Amino acid sequence: MSSKMEAQSSGNVVQGEITVFGFGKSFLGPCLSPFNLKLQTYLRMTDIKYKPWFTTKMPSKGKIPYIEHNGKIVEDSSFIIQHLNSEYKKDLNAHLTPAEKAIALSFQRLVEDNLYWTLAYQRWLMDDSILDLIPFPNRFATKLFSWYTSLKLRPDLRKNMRGQGIGRHSEEEILKIAKLDLGAIADFLGEKEFFMGSQPSEVDAVIFGFVGLMTFTGSNSVSAKDVKENHPNLVAYVERMKQLYWPDWDKLCIPEGTTSWDEMQQQCG
Repeated sequence: MSSKMEAQSSGNVVQGEITVFGFGKSFLGPCLSPFNLKLQTYLRMTDIKYKPWFTTKMPSKGKIPYIEHNGKIVEDSSFIIQHLNSEYKKDLNAHLTPAEKAIALSFQRLVEDNLYWTLAYQRWLMDDSILDLIPFPNRFATKLFSWYTSLKLRPDLRKNMRGQGIGRHSEEEILKIAKLDLGAIADFLGEKEFFMGSQPSEVDAVIFGFVGLMTFTGSNSVSAKDVKENHPNLVAYVERMKQLYWPDWDKLCIPEGTTSWDEMQQQCG
């Protein structure tokens, strides 16, 4: 069954309403994917109403999250944002100069095309703490997911990281890359309220999606500890973004003690 058909047959797509398909919640956050958190943060920043929906089905490009809007599937969080900017006449970057837009885009690329791989490495290849974030109905389900990550997800990630180039480095070198990237982000942020100044822009959704998710759900990771110990301005920034755009964060997390994936099917935004 296609993702689009799955959505329609589930009765969760309404004409004119945006449905965001992605990986579900966790015990510590409303999204498991930084790209999903980025997209949902953008939607909250622009006051565009949407409905999140948990799925493991991939659309044609194999990109998740994706949206269904007026019967159309749009993949890739950046293309989705471009699509919605056009459809809803939104522009969070309107106040930026061309040079500032170029800087913001450069940091977006740093986060999504470089820092991302170092965070994925820490989440999936350095330890199994990701398993503690997801509710499983029984031990068999836990072992099944662990088996899947070992035989499929991790080998695919290693292959993709090697193709990208970052996977050719040692663990020490990968962690150093993450440290340098986070240091650059913190240095540019400085004491500003938002990443580009006193007003929010699209890059804030990106920074929060990745650094925020890592900070709030990956506290055992080397990079999360680095941010908390060495970059108090970044800690304050992601907390500020959380309070401003996700005041319901804690309510949207899966309650402790839940042992059913049904909770992941509920709305998370």
